[in-house]
Amino acid sequence: MTRAALSILALSVMLLGCGDDVGTFREDGTTIAVVGRLAVTLTEFQSTFEGADPGDESGDLVRSRLLDRFVDDLLILNDAMDPENQAIRPLAEAFPPVNRQEEMSRKLHEKVYSRIQVTDQEIAAYYVKHEADFQRGKGYLIQEIQVPSRDAAQEVVDLLKSRKSFEEVARSHSLTPDGGARRYFEDAEIPEYLRPVLKRLSPGGFSYPIRASEETYQIIRLCRRTDSYTLPLESVAAQIRLQLGDQKAAKLREEYLQTLRRDSRILVFHEKLPFRYVKETP
Repeated sequence: MTRAALSILALSVMLLGCGDDVGTFREDGTTIAVVGRLAVTLTEFQSTFEGADPGDESGDLVRSRLLDRFVDDLLILNDAMDPENQAIRPLAEAFPPVNRQEEMSRKLHEKVYSRIQVTDQEIAAYYVKHEADFQRGKGYLIQEIQVPSRDAAQEVVDLLKSRKSFEEVARSHSLTPDGGARRYFEDAEIPEYLRPVLKRLSPGGFSYPIRASEETYQIIRLCRRTDSYTLPLESVAAQIRLQLGDQKAAKLREEYLQTLRRDSRILVFHEKLPFRYVKETP
């Protein structure tokens, strides 16, 4: 017998064995799906999404999407299994419930999240393209120092009167970690107790100590009033980085799942489901 024939025979035996395994789970009455090398029961599916099922007759669509999500989770878990062992195993045996989320998180970090990189150039390009998203209406550009007592507040005022810079005094005295950074607030965002203070201040001026709460006093500096304002890149860069990171994560995760769906066995025994499966429409 030739080497090629031996290879074909070996492959046939392996596929026959896999088919027999699947047949066993198809006929057992409790297994609703075999995904890769994992067999799952209806009880396991229902317990995983307990509380998410709407429980009414309009819920077939929701249950179908929950099942799709469950299959994706099984694909990720399947990818975390030992590749040398090709036997189909019950989900509860391969991954006890207490370990499943940790295993999925570990595999997703390896395949998706560790690959996410957002560059400063991407952040700047996003800012330019979406500049309108960072425009604000009429309001105030202000700086703030918070201190824990009236005496501390008066000390801050005295330092400011001696021509110490607001930023320098904020860094050394303020309870807040922003170092007296400039922040923009639209009219509607200004607390009622600050409105008369800001009306009295001239641009560049700072307030007397204001009791903001039982535990804090504020000193406010008005940088300027304006009818419109565009948030600077440095104030929104962290927000943009997170947003771009989330977008990249979603794209990489879907690409990862598409690969798993393409390369894995996915058998759902629809006749065993207690609901009508509804295919997702594009």
